[in-house]
Amino acid sequence: MEEEFYNLLETDGDVAAFAAEPFKVPYFWAGKWHNYIPDIRVNFIDGSSEIWEVKPANQTDFDQNKAKWAAMNDHALNLGWKFFVQTEVGLGKLRAKVKRQQI
Repeated sequence: MEEEFYNLLETDGDVAAFAAEPFKVPYFWAGKWHNYIPDIRVNFIDGSSEIWEVKPANQTDFDQNKAKWAAMNDHALNLGWKFFVQTEVGLGKLRAKVKRQQI
């Protein structure tokens, strides 16, 4: 799924640049500190940035993922960015958007 997101981002006219696994964010889970590395940072031509985690929908309810994403959301908000978990639904929306741009 990540590879398809990368390929679509390459052709999305609203994307200025993107980076895979751009940084680490510490989070606390199960009594220990861990590092979370989000999948993609997307910089848009309007100057905004988003952090994306790519996960199948059936993995979005895991407690450890929720802990990671809560830490990432806080980090992103502090930087003025938005954080999204992209599932098959988001992938379908991005496919449709890129297809519309090509018409």
